[in-house]
Amino acid sequence: SRLHTAIEKVKKNHFEEQVKAIYLGLAILPPHIPISVLAQASHVDESTIKSFVSDIGRSLWILDSSVQFRDEPTETWFRKTFSGKPADYESYLKLLEPLAQGSTYVSEVLPHLYLQAEQYQKLIQVSLTDDFLPTDNPIDARTIRVYRLQFAFKAALKTRKIPDAIKVA
Repeated sequence: SRLHTAIEKVKKNHFEEQVKAIYLGLAILPPHIPISVLAQASHVDESTIKSFVSDIGRSLWILDSSVQFRDEPTETWFRKTFSGKPADYESYLKLLEPLAQGSTYVSEVLPHLYLQAEQYQKLIQVSLTDDFLPTDNPIDARTIRVYRLQFAFKAALKTRKIPDAIKVA
């Protein structure tokens, strides 16, 4: 109830399109979302994100230049209320892929977003290449490469695509 009231208040203070884009980003992206990434993916500036978080109240907070939920029930509420459709994930992927080389966070969340966007083949393809890996930190790039392979392997097994699981393994 408090979240709903806070959201109605925020809608009065900001443009509705911006608010919807921010909500969708909060629902789609995993926690500890860098403000810069949320701003670019939502097509708003960082000051709008900060203002939004301030207006929404105690449910969200900014810590170390990232947005996070105060607690699990708030995160669950956002995901249920504003959860995206595969097309929403696809549009976020188009916005985020170019940012991946400069952002460890983006590079790390892409496999999850491919799966949510129902782009299974793209997930497998990306996991087998160095595409969308951060270029400024080789240690992060290696860690993300391993994470992608593990994620793709589990997804292949879950969907019973054994040839893909063998290829990834």
